[in-house]
Parts: sequence; C-alpha cells; structure tokens
Amino acid sequence: MIIVRRCLELSIKGSEMARLRGMGLGSGMALGTAAIVRVNHGVTMAPEVPVRIVAGLARYPDAERPDIVLIAQDYRMALAWVKELQWGRVVAIAATTAEPYAPVSPVPAVVNVAGLFDALQPDMLVLVDAEHGVVLADPDGLAIARYQAEHDHVNPKKRLYLENVHLPVKTRDGRPIQIVANVRTADQVEEALKEGADGFYVPFDAPLLPVAADEPTLRRNLFAFLEQAAGKPLILSDHYTLPLVTILEATMRAEITLAVPPRGDLEGLGLREQSEEFAAAEAECIENDVLCSAPHLAANIVSTDAYCERGAEGAWVDALVASGATRLIISMEESGVLDEFRLPVLSALVSAAASNLVPATVSADNRCFNPFGINELKNELETAMRLLIGIGAAGVIVGPAEVSAAKRFVGTLTQWECRQSVRPFLEDGNGADESTGVTPGLF
Repeated sequence: MIIVRRCLELSIKGSEMARLRGMGLGSGMALGTAAIVRVNHGVTMAPEVPVRIVAGLARYPDAERPDIVLIAQDYRMALAWVKELQWGRVVAIAATTAEPYAPVSPVPAVVNVAGLFDALQPDMLVLVDAEHGVVLADPDGLAIARYQAEHDHVNPKKRLYLENVHLPVKTRDGRPIQIVANVRTADQVEEALKEGADGFYVPFDAPLLPVAADEPTLRRNLFAFLEQAAGKPLILSDHYTLPLVTILEATMRAEITLAVPPRGDLEGLGLREQSEEFAAAEAECIENDVLCSAPHLAANIVSTDAYCERGAEGAWVDALVASGATRLIISMEESGVLDEFRLPVLSALVSAAASNLVPATVSADNRCFNPFGINELKNELETAMRLLIGIGAAGVIVGPAEVSAAKRFVGTLTQWECRQSVRPFLEDGNGADESTGVTPGLF
C-alpha cells in the first residue's frame, strides 16, 4: 500500500515531526497522506493528487484508493469533499478555522489549528487525533507507535492496520476475493480484526444489535460497533426492523450494506419499499441538517429453499435488482447445508447477479454438516471455499477464527481449478463417485 511504503520511508529518513494542537470534531484517529483544498477566486477547487500517489496509482492501477487527510483553511471547504473525492478515501480533516457550531465530521477532524500550512505540505504523512485535538505532521513509524502508546486507552476504531494480513487477497490468477467474518459478539469482532477480516457480517439475531432493544439502545450499540470495527465495511442483516435514520447516520462513518430478505412474490419483494423509505428518511435528514448517507441495499437469501425454484433464479435476481438491490448476500441463515442439490441453485443466483453487475457474497460459515456425503472430509472450510469461488462468489463469509486460514487458502487457488471442481455438480446435479462418495477433482 502507498501509505505503508510512505511510512517506511519516513521511518528510515528520521524526519522532524511537528505536533500541532486544535479543537477536535467527531471522534477517532486516522493516518493518511495530506492533500490541500484550495480556493480559486472564491471557488473551492478539487484537491490535487499528490505526486507520490500519482506514481503509485500508475504503478498499481488496481490498488485500493489511498487514505487521504484533507488540509484546508476553512473546515467546511474540506467537509464538502469527504464523500466527493474520487481518487482517494478521505479518512480525516485538519483545518485552520471553523465557524462556531460547525457540524460534526463523519471522519476524525481537528480545526482551529495554528500554523497548519507552515507545518504541512502535499504528499506528507499526517496523523489526526480528533479526541485529543492533535495533528502530527510528517511523523515517522516510531513517532506513530509512541503516540499510540501515549493513548493506549483508545478503542479499536482508532487503530492503524498496516500489516500484510489486513491487505485484500487474490487468487493466483488475480481474482480478488473478500473474506468477511460472521460475528455475533464484541469478542468475535476483536478476534476477526486480529485475523485480518476484510469486513463483517452481523446476523439478524446477533447480540451485537439486539432487535428487541429500543431505538436509543440500538443506536448506542451500532455506533459502538462502528468504533470497534476500525472502519472496515459492515453487512448488517435486518428484517425491516432497524431504524432508518440511525442507519443513515451510521453510514457516514463506515461503508454499510443493509441486507434484507426478499418477501412476497416478484411483484412485491419488499426491497423497493425499503429503498423508497430510505430516500424519504434521507430527505428528512437533509432538511434537518443531519449528516447522513444511504447504505448499500442487498437482498439477503437466508434460505434457498424458501425463495428459489430451479430454473427461475435468473428472473428472480433480475427482479431483485429492479427493486433496488445493489448487492446479493447468500447467508443461508435458515438453511446452511451446502449440498449437491443447493450448489446449482447458488451457482445460478451468483451467475445472474454477475450478469447484472451485482457482487455476490456467499456464506461458508454454516457448515455443521457433512457436505456431499463425503465420509472423510479433509477440510470443510477449504472444500466450501473452493466450491464458492468456483461458482463465482466475489466474497465469502467465514467464522472469525477462520479468516486468516481462508485468506491463505485463496492465495493458493486459481479461478480455473475452482471452476473445474464445481463443474460436475453443475452438469448433472451430482458428480460424486458412487464407490467413494468423493467428487473427482474436488481435492
């Protein structure tokens, strides 16, 4: 990553570091590359891409967007670019001035910082700590470690994950696969973070977000979860019960996908109504000056038996997309058996989603069974991973303790060999050898 290389170079260089103070807005701590927001004849200009990032993006065009700290004279000038910047992901703001009662930033921000432009230049590494009102200009790796040690009471949202285990994983032939941790408790979130999860899936009945709780309690729990999740993407399973305004506000702080099960027939999937309700709630938030952002809306397939009929999957997915779904989550919360009869259905769903440019994330976590009747299964996780990658899943949901093993295994596979493993099941519904119960090429 560009940030990692920059941090290592600064550590070697041993540069002088400036510690600036101001007033913190919002919460959290973030590390990124400085980009300046300038004004030309009274018009706020788009921040220019720093030279080092231009070189990095040219060399690694498929790399994820770099983390950016916006530097501005006026806080609102930077705030306007938090969601609009295309070439980078804004993780923090530092500004010279801010008017009284300025709106809270969705990212860590420090304002009223004297000497900001004297200490900072474009392309410089910057750490912003909103909780303590501190901006570190051009810190080296040791300075970052020391500063975090000074404030070791900060929660996981403020951790800076730079280790290789947290980088996205690809198959040997270059297909990226997102590894999502299925978490129900705060302890499992902590375990998944250490394992390097790319994101989190929260089942509908998880204690993290108790559905029977009142709205203030749900809000507190969700925002606490966002803090602990360290800014990683979240998939929240919901049965049309979570308060919409709370979700809209939370989406300003993290990438959230709201996954709801379709209900009714193709004319009344529920997703369209949910999308319309979000639009109305978002309009209300804007009218009341509440910072908000709409989440991704996903169709959550909790049981292939309840919703799918063989041969009708394509039309069914088309209807979901037409109703507003931009993601497909196949969690199988209510039927987790990945057997030779469901695999073709899953494959058809994933294929139909891909034809609509909708990424599909499929669960490999509900595996309290013996798939395909194999008596001596070598590795349940690896078998499920191989099959799900073979049908074209963009992401796989695994248990929190399985994240790092899943990532390592993905790096040993190719899309072609996974497709070969799953092919017998897609051709005749059951490709297992009758004498052994093992499908040729599966292991």
